[in-house]
Amino acid sequence: MDKEDRLAFLKLTEQLGRLSDRLDRFESGTARLESPAPGFRGEGGDGRRRARPALPDARLIHRIIHQRRLRGKSAAIAPLVLRLERLRDKMRQEQG
Repeated sequence: MDKEDRLAFLKLTEQLGRLSDRLDRFESGTARLESPAPGFRGEGGDGRRRARPALPDARLIHRIIHQRRLRGKSAAIAPLVLRLERLRDKMRQEQG
């Protein structure tokens, strides 16, 4: 392992130790883990459901999904573009 991997491994090990200590400090009784008593019996009324609102137009949904996918792709590419621009600038400085 190189030095960076060792440091990352060491940090993760320390975090795991801290989490383990925190878990040990929790109450050992099962009172915290019991499910609550079934107190809610539902809303009163005649048992009928209210009508659901109409769904939006499918074309609008498809356009929104498409735009979000494009944003996701550009967000994933942005760090690579920045890195390439820095390398380009560095090469230009070395040449001239």
